[in-house]
Amino acid sequence: MKKLICIAAIFLIPLLAQNKNNEIKISNKTEILKVNNERTSVAAVPRKVAYQGILTKDNGQPADDRMYSVKFRLYNLLEGGEPFWEESQIIFINDGLLSATVGVYNELNKIPANAFLEVEVGGSVLEPRQEMTSVFYSIISDTSYFAKGYTRTEDLPPVSLSGEYSDLKNIPDTLIADVFIGSASGLTGILADSVGVLSGSTPIVFDGETNDNNKIFLTVEEPTSNQEILIPNTSGTLLTTGNDQLIDEVGIIHSGVWMGDEIEDTFIDNDLSILDGEINATPIGNSVPSSANFTSLTTEDGLKIYNGNIDLSNDELNVLDSVVHGQASPARVLVVDSEKDIHGLRNINAAGTVNAESFAGMFMGDGSGITGVSASS
Repeated sequence: MKKLICIAAIFLIPLLAQNKNNEIKISNKTEILKVNNERTSVAAVPRKVAYQGILTKDNGQPADDRMYSVKFRLYNLLEGGEPFWEESQIIFINDGLLSATVGVYNELNKIPANAFLEVEVGGSVLEPRQEMTSVFYSIISDTSYFAKGYTRTEDLPPVSLSGEYSDLKNIPDTLIADVFIGSASGLTGILADSVGVLSGSTPIVFDGETNDNNKIFLTVEEPTSNQEILIPNTSGTLLTTGNDQLIDEVGIIHSGVWMGDEIEDTFIDNDLSILDGEINATPIGNSVPSSANFTSLTTEDGLKIYNGNIDLSNDELNVLDSVVHGQASPARVLVVDSEKDIHGLRNINAAGTVNAESFAGMFMGDGSGITGVSASS
């Protein structure tokens, strides 16, 4: 809302004091000649009012320089009632100065003893109404610069025009107030311990680049003892149960992909439970444990035991696919390469026939226990 500061520059013609026919009665000729000379040296009294004022914004700054629609109304009451006179003008206001001659388009013929002027600027009615008083009319009124008694705008300090805190001078080093209103985005050097304790279930509320109704609330449970949350000296993304289901409690990793770096521990010496997912060529630790126990071990590319110098490929493991302790498969019992020797076998029981191209040199040692040998052999 705008407000108008009246500067005591309203000049009202004494209409009530004028003779309607402009007649002056003189008793002698000498006085008549004198009056006639005075009549010819002055202009007729205009039925107009010179009006000047200062138009400001709510913050006290001058109104913008432009054309304004201004309406003047006269009432016989300070409040309410209907106007008995009205006039509209388009006035250019410069540096907040409103200067007009009221009665240019609608002449002021009669004004009652009690008259109050109401001014409307740009649709805003300025209050209160101003009482019209009879004064001697002025041919040229003084400028509002002098009448208002203010310093000229160009001579005012910068803060008078900008209204900015930064334009203030002699500001104290410390400001103390119960409440500070407005954005604190420009504040720097605020120590965390100077803020004090933030209370409430949501002590901190974050907003994004757009100031809207969508917020991020930092909610805390009621503490039963002093707790500490350490933010490490590193960059990264804070994982929560809302944006990542990988971790729902300490020590348990469910399905998903581990997003961090490789585990730098030497090895995991306790139980490691992987409930779902897989480990794809991701090293765990940087050394080999001395021993390990497996309930079940399945390999896809052979079995290698380096310390025992045992290296079995898939093809070599296939020779044992039908060997079961205490039993023999009818399809295959034992197959070895011709260049390999079998040592340490005891109690070989053959239910069928043992065939060989030649048994020469095949049996060595005591043969007294052999039965069913024909004389030809």
